[in-house]
Amino acid sequence: MSKMCSFCPHLQQTANASIMGYQNIPSVNFFCDKDDPSVPAWQRHNKKAPTKQNIRCNGKSAWEVMREHSDFRTGSTLPEQTNTEPIFEVLQETSPIRVFVLDTSGSMSTDDKIGNLHRAGTYIINRVLEEDSWLGVVCFNDYARTTAIMTHIISDSDKKNLVASLPTSAHGGTCIGCGILHAIDMLKIMPRNTAENAEIILMSDGVDGNAQALTNARRKAIESKVVIHTVSISQQADQRMISLARDTGGKHYTFLDKGDISFSAIFSQVITISATDMTSKPETLLFKSVDEQSVKINFNFTLETGMNTTISVLTKLSYSVNLTLEITGQSVMRYQSFNGTSLTYQIPETFEAGQYQVIVTSGRVTSWEYTVSSLQSGSNQIMTTTRLSKTTMDFTNSGRDMPVVLADVTKGFAPVTNVDVVAFVEGSENVLCNITLRDNGQEPDTAVDDGTYSAFILPSCMASKRLTLRVEVFGRKGQAGVQKKLRGAIAIEEPEVEYEVLKQSFQRFSIPESLFIENLPADLDLPPGRITDLSVVPLPEAI
Repeated sequence: MSKMCSFCPHLQQTANASIMGYQNIPSVNFFCDKDDPSVPAWQRHNKKAPTKQNIRCNGKSAWEVMREHSDFRTGSTLPEQTNTEPIFEVLQETSPIRVFVLDTSGSMSTDDKIGNLHRAGTYIINRVLEEDSWLGVVCFNDYARTTAIMTHIISDSDKKNLVASLPTSAHGGTCIGCGILHAIDMLKIMPRNTAENAEIILMSDGVDGNAQALTNARRKAIESKVVIHTVSISQQADQRMISLARDTGGKHYTFLDKGDISFSAIFSQVITISATDMTSKPETLLFKSVDEQSVKINFNFTLETGMNTTISVLTKLSYSVNLTLEITGQSVMRYQSFNGTSLTYQIPETFEAGQYQVIVTSGRVTSWEYTVSSLQSGSNQIMTTTRLSKTTMDFTNSGRDMPVVLADVTKGFAPVTNVDVVAFVEGSENVLCNITLRDNGQEPDTAVDDGTYSAFILPSCMASKRLTLRVEVFGRKGQAGVQKKLRGAIAIEEPEVEYEVLKQSFQRFSIPESLFIENLPADLDLPPGRITDLSVVPLPEAI
C-alpha cells in the first residue's frame, strides 16, 4: 500500500464495537474489553496496535481503564443510579479576599526568618496584591491576634497600614490551629459574612504545640469551604500543613533559606490573581535570591516589546540608603537613583527587544533579592504554569512510580514549542541537580509538541524531607513556535499542524509546589522505562 494512503472509514457502518478510537462512527455502541479468552473475540482490545491508548495505558483497553474508577469497581457495567442530566451554575468572580496567618513563635527569630517574612510581605502588599482586593492579617504564637482587620485595598494609605501590621519580632510557642480559627472567624464577619471561597495564606516554621486546635481548625476550614495555602519556612515545619492545603483545595510551598529561591518568589506563587482572566496575571521572567553579602549585584534578562516590564530589587538593610540602578543593552544606557531599602523601575516603552544587563549598587554590604515581571494585555501573552504529578513520595509504599515535573508553555491557549525548559531541584543546603524537560512524546511526556514539557525527578536528584523546584523557560527567536490552529475531537483525517515562528526571544520563571520525600533509601535500582516508539522499517536492497 502506498504510504500516501490513509484509513478513512465511511460514516455508514454496521460495526458496533469501537475501531481503535473512531468515536465519530454512529453505529459504535460497545467498548472493546481486555484481550482475554473470557471476552468474545470480536470484542477484544488489540493491545499491539500502535495507538496512543496502548502507549499511555500500557496496552489496556478503554473499558479496562474505566473499570478502575470507583463508579465501576463494584462490577456494574453502567452507573445506572447516577443522574447524568447536567446542572449549570453561573458564577461571577468577586474581588479576592485573603487573610495572612503568620507565625511569630520564638523559632521565627532565628536565621532572620521574621525579617524575611516582613520584607516579603511588604513586597507582596505593595507590588503584587490587586487594588479592590481585601486583606486581613493574623499573627499567632501561643494564641492568635488580629494585627490588621479586613481591609479593602483602594489606596496607597491602605497598603501602608497593612505593611505596618506585619510582624517584626517573634517569641512564644506555636499554635497553628489558633491562627486558622481566628482567621475564619474574621472572614465570617466581613466583607461577605462568610469564609466560603476566601483564601487563608498560612506561614509557619515549627510543629504545632496544640494538636486539638489544629484538628478543630481543619474540620472548621472544610466546613466553611475556605481555601488554605500553606508555606513551610523550614524543614522542621509541621508536616500536617501539607495535608491541610490539600484537603481545603489549596497549595503547599516550602522556603529553604539556603537556596536561590527567594521568600518573595514563594509568597508570590500563593497569590491567585484571577480565576477567569489569566491575561491579568503578570508573568515572572526572573526571580532570585543572592545570599552572598556584597555592595552590588548584576543580572541579565530578555525584554519583549509590547510588554509592561518592571524590575524590583530588595535588600536586607534595615535603614535607607542611596540605591543606583544601571541598565544597558541594545544601544541603551540608563542610570537612576533611589532612596530606601528597595527599588522598583518601570522599563520605558522605547526600549527595544533583546538582552539587557542590570547593575544595582547600594554603597553598603547586604544580601539581595530581585525580580523582573511583565504584563501584556490581551491574549498574546506567553504564559508558563508548572506542577508536579505528586507532592509527596514515600519510598516504603510508592514502588517505582517516580514524580514528574511538568511545565505548560502557551500563548493564549496555543502550545509554544521548541523551547528550552530546565528545572532546578533544591534541598536544604544547595541545588541538588538540574533537569531538562522535553516535549518529545517520550516517557514521561505524553504527546509531541503539545506545549507540555515533562521530566522524571529521579532518586539521584532527591534528599530527605522537603525539596523546592524552580523552572526556567527560554524561547529563542526563529526557533520557538506557536501552533496556529487548535482542534478538539479526533478528525477523520488529521491535518498538518502549522506553526508561527516567534520573532522575539523570551524567558519565564515559575515555581511548582514543593515535594516531600520520606524513607529515601541509600541505594535504589529503577527498572528501565518502556520503549514506546520502536518501529521496523525495510532496508533498501543492495545494488
